[in-house]
Parts: sequence; C-alpha cells; structure tokens
Amino acid sequence: MFSLTQSNNPSWIGKKFSIRDEHLIRIHDDGFFGNENTLACYKNDQVVKFKDFDSQETVVAEKTKLGTIAGGVVGGVALGGFGAVIGALAGGNKSKKTAHKKIAMEFYDGNWIIIEFEYDVETMIGKSNQNIYEQIVKRYAKRIDSPLTN
Repeated sequence: MFSLTQSNNPSWIGKKFSIRDEHLIRIHDDGFFGNENTLACYKNDQVVKFKDFDSQETVVAEKTKLGTIAGGVVGGVALGGFGAVIGALAGGNKSKKTAHKKIAMEFYDGNWIIIEFEYDVETMIGKSNQNIYEQIVKRYAKRIDSPLTN
C-alpha cells in the first residue's frame, strides 16, 4: 500500500499517489462513480528534491491454530503424550516479513509530499510493490540531496 501521509498542502494528505507513465506524477482521489479527481500533476523534471529515508523491515512471528493442532497430532502419534506437547509447540510457527519505507519529493513550485510504502515482502503483490519502490528510487536518485554539494 502506498499512502501520501504528509504534505505542505493539507488537502493532499491521505490521497493517492501514482506515476502514470515515465513522465507524469499524479496526486488524486477517486471522485464519484470511479472517476478520478486529479488534485495535482507534475512532470518528472519538476521534482527538484528527492529523499529515500526510514526504510526498515520487520519480522513478526505468528502461530497458526491449524498448524499447532497438526503438530500436536503428528507428535502424539509418533511419540505419545510427550510428543504431542512438543509437536504442538513446534507446529504452526510462521513468520511474516513486512517492509516499511518512506520517500519525500519536493516539486519546483515548493510543494512537497511524503509517501509511505508498506507491504508483505514475500507475497507476489509485495514483490511487485518492492519493484515499484525501487523504480521510483532509481528514477529520482540523481535528485537526492547530497551533503557534499551546494
């Protein structure tokens, strides 16, 4: 999911962010009957500053009921009561890896936005979102503020 979470323009917060093609950045909402309502539109060369920051990944351990029960049954059949306890403890362990990333863009007219990306790293949609994020960073990398330039 991509969220426009901060901006100097309060009416943009919570709206959608999209890159329609290689040359157009849009800030929009859905409008009525599926018609998109464009709030702002910028060309790629109108991005004057870009920053990729606060990137992190978290891993959350989850225990599924079905896996716990299955582990207990298999352990119980194999080793009796003690095996059932060990199987239940070991079964159903699963982890979910989530990426949290933020990028900031400033446009030629002084407007700026911060976009947050959050997605499950291991799903097909998550991998697609990671690719989108990487393409955005690659596209605007030359506009990253460097402490070594004026």
